[in-house]
Amino acid sequence: MPLLPEIDSKARYRELVADEARWRPGLRVIAARHGLAFDRLERAKGGTHIVYLDDRVVVKLFVPLWADDALAERAMLAHVAGRLSIATPGVLGEGELEGWPYLVLERVPGSHLSERWSSLDQGCQRSLIAQLGALAASLHALALPELEAAMRADWQAFLATRREQLVDKQREDGLSPAWIADIEAAVTPALLAELGEAKLAALHMDLHHDHLMVQDVDGALTLSGLFDFGDAMFGACEHELIAPLAFMATMVPGGARALLRGYGYAERELDEGLASRLTGQLLLQRHCRLSGVLARLGRGQAPPEDLAALLARLWDFRGCAH
Repeated sequence: MPLLPEIDSKARYRELVADEARWRPGLRVIAARHGLAFDRLERAKGGTHIVYLDDRVVVKLFVPLWADDALAERAMLAHVAGRLSIATPGVLGEGELEGWPYLVLERVPGSHLSERWSSLDQGCQRSLIAQLGALAASLHALALPELEAAMRADWQAFLATRREQLVDKQREDGLSPAWIADIEAAVTPALLAELGEAKLAALHMDLHHDHLMVQDVDGALTLSGLFDFGDAMFGACEHELIAPLAFMATMVPGGARALLRGYGYAERELDEGLASRLTGQLLLQRHCRLSGVLARLGRGQAPPEDLAALLARLWDFRGCAH
């Protein structure tokens, strides 16, 4: 009898993902292989893949539909190991079970920022956002000169594909013809060419509170760990900034400025040119759903009525130094 289910579609995975009985037999085998205490492993909340953990280790079982995520995570963990100012998971073991790749990882120290975020005052939130900007800059400073040519070709091909799919993706997401026309007009050939020549790095691609740990240090809350590198890719450094801007910074007054200044942008660089590039990066992002951004911005206030109004809220760092 198979230890893990056969998953041939997203719909099938959605049917089974919450069924604990489907995952425990395979997890028991993985635990035995790596000397883990099976009875102590508990299911983690959320996430794309199947994750179990205890107070010491994390077992991440990658859905075969997205098996490349395992390769990306393994490569990025090797790339960043011991090279950032905060902890990242060490790899304790790896393997495959019935076509399902998996990693056994160290837990990083601290408490989940996602569980504390809503209770923090805005000053503390801005401080953490600035720390995240500095962390992103440190990540992007880890050079990969031997891969520069391949990275450039891959990035430009990625942009071309995303531009071709842009209108259909937003139409499928339910945006109106007026919104779609504005979006199409915003990503000009000149902007696409500019983005294609941007500085490149290995990107985490999901930098926000769901994947960060924090600790109290001398009375101040400080980032202590970063995890979940499964969405990693090569690309423009500014492409990385979309997730922390969309999920964290733009929801906090002054948050976008804090992130960008923390990253290292000078005051004079917080201009229309940066706003234009970030707009392109947002619209061409692999998982961009403007309807989701609109929903978050519309909590407690009227949602933006058009793309210009949306961008005014998102990129509020222009011409408003603090």
